[in-house]
Amino acid sequence: ASAVQTLCLLACHKHAEDTTVFRDKLLHLAGTFYKYLIKHKDSKEFLQHAKSKENVRRALSVMGSICQFNEFSSFDSLGIDEDLNVGLTLANVAPLCEHIFMQFFEKNHVPTTRAALKAL
Repeated sequence: ASAVQTLCLLACHKHAEDTTVFRDKLLHLAGTFYKYLIKHKDSKEFLQHAKSKENVRRALSVMGSICQFNEFSSFDSLGIDEDLNVGLTLANVAPLCEHIFMQFFEKNHVPTTRAALKAL
């Protein structure tokens, strides 16, 4: 969480330009973990593999930290509908993730539910 927080602080700094290496890295990091969560959100197979379960929990943790520390987006910043295939930006990352977090929260697996709740 500390590394993500630092990256968010650098990306969202008030004197930073609109396109910086830090914003690009933050968006790339968010995109990587977001795609992983999208891939597994409807799958029950990830619960059968210890590595997949851990990766989902890690992705929930990273995305939760990005949503928490990213100053460009908040859970109530945009009225995003349920279309999770829209392009991920730093401005819409929190509302898009809220839908995914809720889907993992409803899984019948306590550690995953706990990770989703923490991400929210």
